[in-house]
Amino acid sequence: MSRSVQLLTRADDAGLNAGTNEGVRRAAAHGVARNLSVLGIGPALEDAAQRLLGLDACFGFHACLNSEWLEPCWAPLSGDARLMDARGMLPPTWDALRLLNPPACAVEAELSAQLRRLREHGFAPVYMDEHMFFSYAVPDLRPMLVDFARREGLVYRMELPCLPPLAADSDDASNRFLRRLAGAAPGTWLEIVHPAIDSPDMCAVRKKGQPSGVVTDERARDLCVFTDPRVIEVCTAGHIRLLRYDELAVEVVFL
Repeated sequence: MSRSVQLLTRADDAGLNAGTNEGVRRAAAHGVARNLSVLGIGPALEDAAQRLLGLDACFGFHACLNSEWLEPCWAPLSGDARLMDARGMLPPTWDALRLLNPPACAVEAELSAQLRRLREHGFAPVYMDEHMFFSYAVPDLRPMLVDFARREGLVYRMELPCLPPLAADSDDASNRFLRRLAGAAPGTWLEIVHPAIDSPDMCAVRKKGQPSGVVTDERARDLCVFTDPRVIEVCTAGHIRLLRYDELAVEVVFL
């Protein structure tokens, strides 16, 4: 049977904390996640290595120029003040990053440090993507990012489209995902989730002015979708081809 829809299923933010690492593990081991994006700057990178290495999944470098949370937050590994906000951390938002407007040389040094740390923990990333899609805030960095990924041998496909969204309704999250998938035109699509389990470290994750638990609920819902038996059945029955970034290295699709 011809499989006209190819779907890159990606779980982001591994390395953030143990609750995220366990959610990412379950999404791959018991669900449809085929690509796992890991924060080289993540405070729980060692825990991520213990939980994730050995999984049958494609690992990626989740390049990071933003520290969006009140907790955890992180400073640039390079220690370069040109990448820091007033807290001494990576900036929390696109607008804050735009105001910093860091030079490409500073960003390249920081990403090199993050990638080196990721590899030192045993990961062999195949692809690179962006935490918070930061290059949309500072598009002048894109030529450097393309060159960096090429030199490091990383697939870098920021042009791949996400599955079309739906208007808000009361349907459950898994049904909404399946409806989006059913409505997708033939081609290659990307679905990004941030799976996590309900845990003390996840409950601490929040943005300024946001009550605790909101992020946990959102990310636990993502995990439920990717491990839902209905979703697994549809994604593995033959009509959909679940795709890995290492397959894009030899099967380049221009959209």
